Amino acid sequence: MAFVDLESDRFAHLQDLMDAAGLKFVVTTNSRRTLSHAGEAKVAVLSVNTALANGAPRLLSELNMPDPIAEELRQADRQGLLTNSGALASRIADQQPLLTLQEVLDIPMIDPESLDYFDQLCGEVDQTHLPVMIAHHGFLPQHTPRLGPYTEMINGGQVRRRLLDLQRPVLYLHGHIHRDVVEIIHGPGGGDKADRPPLISVAAPQLGEGFNRIDLEFMTGGQLLGISISRFRVNDMSGTVALSGSPERVSFVNRYRFPDVAHKLLVSLVESKIGSGYDILTKAKSLGVNLSGLEIEDLVMSFCWQGHFRALGSSSLSFLSQEFRFL
Repeated sequence: MAFVDLESDRFAHLQDLMDAAGLKFVVTTNSRRTLSHAGEAKVAVLSVNTALANGAPRLLSELNMPDPIAEELRQADRQGLLTNSGALASRIADQQPLLTLQEVLDIPMIDPESLDYFDQLCGEVDQTHLPVMIAHHGFLPQHTPRLGPYTEMINGGQVRRRLLDLQRPVLYLHGHIHRDVVEIIHGPGGGDKADRPPLISVAAPQLGEGFNRIDLEFMTGGQLLGISISRFRVNDMSGTVALSGSPERVSFVNRYRFPDVAHKLLVSLVESKIGSGYDILTKAKSLGVNLSGLEIEDLVMSFCWQGHFRALGSSSLSFLSQEFRFL
């Protein structure tokens, strides 16, 4: 169905076909919200359809197409004896006919009502939820120059401004360009940009090449520490899927203002260079640090995301069993 306006239900026919075939209709026709949590880890997801305006017709400029038969007759009958007769005159154009052509365009965009809906969703959930927007098209300019019309999202600037105006971390997941691109932008404001909430855009590869796994890590109170992007790619020789390279980590942690009572602990940990979570808790107790085990775990993990500490073992290990190197 050709695009007419944003009010027309262009996906109703597709849904009817899938319903008739007994298939589940999984297409996001406009926008769809999903809330999910695991303990204190919470996400608020809005899936949006960025292809609402695809299929819009555009009339090309009128093209003058010469009529070779009429031109030959005019050249052979310069006196107009034949071409001026009523029968022939009605069949031969006195001037070149006009031919109008039509082009069908793909116009990436996010319906402004979907942006309003995302604002509403973010207002309904608390600050421990990470807002996530999932779309096919990215809103930032593409890395490869394209000469065709509407190759970029037509309201990409509006999307960027609206997401930054939320004043909270936002994760934007998309495809379309199919490149390993992670882009981070911060809104305007004073002070260090590390203190301003990031807007992180992550592009997915083509499905035939593999997929990305996005891991989120939260503190015990629900504060987001950071995201880890693991790239799993298909080996063309074996046809197997395996992790490609090291995961890319993006910290959401501002400069952590740790309690004064933890200063002695941190100095002691840096001096010892390496230790387990159990060693850290034992040392904290010997130093008289008045923090709970969970508070110390949050403290250590936040410094890992800031790059001061490094966890050496698998992320599936408990804090007590995890080994840490203090940089």
